[in-house]
Amino acid sequence: MTQPEMQTPSKPIHLDFALSKEELMESQRIGCSKLGSGWVRLNYKAMIPLGILLMVEGAALFFLQVERPIQIFVTILGLHFILNRLVLLPWRMARECKKYPDHDRSAHC
Repeated sequence: MTQPEMQTPSKPIHLDFALSKEELMESQRIGCSKLGSGWVRLNYKAMIPLGILLMVEGAALFFLQVERPIQIFVTILGLHFILNRLVLLPWRMARECKKYPDHDRSAHC
């Protein structure tokens, strides 16, 4: 480019950038763990420990011979928290990435 062309404000700059699937997943992880609101961070970080705690509590309720529906509810709730964090959230993000084909393109200007 010559010097006069660089100073012309009538030529807009167009940048086009698309995230890869791995970049999208990493940005989601960072967004949830460090940059999200307090509730999002708590939810992201506490799902696995809370799920494990509920599953242990469900097992303890079994040995204490508490009513069967309560045992099952507590155990399934703990399992849901663990599976939601480890399986469902990444699956949803991968599905979202496939839904919009622009995510699979490489970045270019």
